[in-house]
Amino acid sequence: MAEITGVMGAPVHERVAYEGRQGLVGLLSKNFFLTLFTIGIYRFWAATRLRRFLWSNIRVGGDGLEYTGTGRELFLGFLVALAVLAPLSIVYIVVHRLSLGSPVLAASVQGVYFLALFIFMQVALFRSRRYRLSRTTWRGIYAGQTGSTWHYCGLFLG
Repeated sequence: MAEITGVMGAPVHERVAYEGRQGLVGLLSKNFFLTLFTIGIYRFWAATRLRRFLWSNIRVGGDGLEYTGTGRELFLGFLVALAVLAPLSIVYIVVHRLSLGSPVLAASVQGVYFLALFIFMQVALFRSRRYRLSRTTWRGIYAGQTGSTWHYCGLFLG
């Protein structure tokens, strides 16, 4: 049971349930074949359709959740991530090749690269959670996540 604060601050107990309507197997099959046919590009729209299905089956106090995100937003987020990772990888490859004469320098470059990738993964996890919550509504109320991405990364590394 979820506890929600009602009028005058009194806790209201709402039941959370999963409805489990029919159609999940068909949706997954369609998503699989369209993703296969488009060589993975449809993946973002498939994730959106799956989230809409799952969210609509979750009931809180009798009312369903709604997912308002789009495949286009997920695709653009992927392109942004690619725009960050591609130059980082190219710089790593060039610097690593130049430092092969010194094993200590090569190991240091590799360590810095993997640390940067690890931090990037934490940023991506935080931002994806923030995105999913900001696109989730219940009774017209949007969910959300506040806080700084970098503060989260600092806490995670600490």
